[in-house]
Amino acid sequence: MIYLKSNILKPQRVLMGLFILLCFAASYGSAGQDTVIRQVMIETRFIETSQSMMMKIGMAPGVHLDEVFVKLPKKNLMQASSGFLPEGWDLNPEDNLLRIFGPKIEAPLHLRVDLGDSKPPKKVDIEVLLENQRLFYKKSIKVNERPALRVSNVLDDVLAFPPIVSPGDTIEFKPLDPKKTPIEGSWTVAGEIALRALEKNCWSVTLPKILTEETSFPLSYTDPYGLTLYEVDSLPDLQIFPPLIENRPFITGITKMAFPGDPICVCGIFPDITSRYGLNLNDQPMLQPVSSSSHVVVLNLPYEINPGTQFIGGNPDTGFYKENQLSFNVVQVNGSIDQNVLMRGQSTPLHLWLEGTDEIVQIEITNNTPGIISLEGGNQQLIATSGGEENKIERMVKGLKRGDFDISYQLELDFCPCEAISGPSDIAPITPDTYIGPKKVDDLLPKWKGTGDIAGVAEDLLNNHGKEFRWSNEGNPTGIATVDDMMNTRILSCFEFVDYCAWIAGPQETLRLGGSPKVSFNKASIITEGTQQKWDGVTPIPRGKIVCGWGQPPYDDRGAMQRTRGNYTHVAISLGNGYVISNSLGNNISIQRIEECFPPDEYTEVQFGDYNWKAQQMTEDPSKVKKK
Repeated sequence: MIYLKSNILKPQRVLMGLFILLCFAASYGSAGQDTVIRQVMIETRFIETSQSMMMKIGMAPGVHLDEVFVKLPKKNLMQASSGFLPEGWDLNPEDNLLRIFGPKIEAPLHLRVDLGDSKPPKKVDIEVLLENQRLFYKKSIKVNERPALRVSNVLDDVLAFPPIVSPGDTIEFKPLDPKKTPIEGSWTVAGEIALRALEKNCWSVTLPKILTEETSFPLSYTDPYGLTLYEVDSLPDLQIFPPLIENRPFITGITKMAFPGDPICVCGIFPDITSRYGLNLNDQPMLQPVSSSSHVVVLNLPYEINPGTQFIGGNPDTGFYKENQLSFNVVQVNGSIDQNVLMRGQSTPLHLWLEGTDEIVQIEITNNTPGIISLEGGNQQLIATSGGEENKIERMVKGLKRGDFDISYQLELDFCPCEAISGPSDIAPITPDTYIGPKKVDDLLPKWKGTGDIAGVAEDLLNNHGKEFRWSNEGNPTGIATVDDMMNTRILSCFEFVDYCAWIAGPQETLRLGGSPKVSFNKASIITEGTQQKWDGVTPIPRGKIVCGWGQPPYDDRGAMQRTRGNYTHVAISLGNGYVISNSLGNNISIQRIEECFPPDEYTEVQFGDYNWKAQQMTEDPSKVKKK
């Protein structure tokens, strides 16, 4: 029969599973007492220059032990030494028994005893105790002998590491086969020990802050017995991108084509774990990522997904805006061949056809059983499909001898089509032409016109359009000349955002002085002169007041404080309840307590006062004008 396999990751041969479980149950005490020993596993294998015996003792949750006795042949006992024991534990031969003991510890317990060049035992007796009370005893437990340890430098079938990372990045990754890398072991990445998250069955690690393309990036896995099973000096396809400045989740790219069940790479901005777990497939939540960094999230597609165009987007509850979606194609390869002709040793065509796309696709085909069949064009070849509705491939296959044959295939494409993103300027502006939300900002104009309620406008923008706006000191939208220009603006500094809210709450008329809406990066005129007051750090600031803080002042060459205001400022709008709303670095439009927005150790002075309506070419608050 024909086996048609799909795999974006390169096929690799990896070390077989290490252990076969020997499970023994034993109950002691009154009837109905829970079994305390869940499993005992024993095996030996040759490691470097000596034999080692590995033992795992699994117990019911919360059960402890402090002593293990193992009956061994005399030659094993004479050469026994500590290979890998828990901290504070030791071993000591006593008569014909090996005593392994130490501080009370909760199972599972992993022990490794080196046996030198002595022949490994076939069977052993084991007794487990806690404070001299027997928990388990079993005679003649079979010991399984395993092949000598060979450290593998192949990780493709073991781990899907995120292909793009940054210095200082916190990443997550999930082993592809937990049997090959048990969760009780440990991963080391670029010299940092990964932390295990049992509830998600994954690992996380924060990378060094000094990391370049030339930096060594070793990665290894050590099993629960202290044995290194997988080790690479570097990851050949890993890319190092600069750390992100932008912190709003955003999807910028995606694997263009994949088979059902295969991994896909989603490129973009994923500043935290919440955003990495917030991706949707066709508006339905995706499963846990296989791996992730601040630049990419690798996800496995479900096997039951249908061929055709699919969409990846972000859940708005995790920071994405709803319309940030990208499409990709799921494709499926179907095949047919006349096996009766092959069994007679004759040639017959292999027909393959692609579902899910009519594009011409490059597919790498490999004959994994060259002793059973021969494949026209060679045992490994890159073939382009025909394109169009049928989108097919044909190759002649000849049977050489009876037997199952195996032909595998994989897509030849850029798995992770990502580009480095350093800041807001790298992302296309979000405008009414590219954003179709529940309503456009234009709809706020009649609602707030002439009210003068700057705080109300700011809250409305946050609640309905907050994910569209981004903070940047490079916003400075001096090119605004029309109402449309104003409505298309989404990148603003903190000062510009206050002016933006004020314009919506103002008269919105085409005024004198050129007739353009006023949004400026103007620290001096944001508060009406004569209305400013110094905040005492305690009293709530009235709603609608503009709050401005000055950062720590600079120092001269002698270390003396200069008699000038600080070299940075921030501005916000008071909500009247001890909170302010602002467009700020790291948060974009957000609500904070006043003291959180203006920390006293960062701001030497905080003032508040009335908005300077002259900035909007008004002589006074439009709400007061309306009441007259």
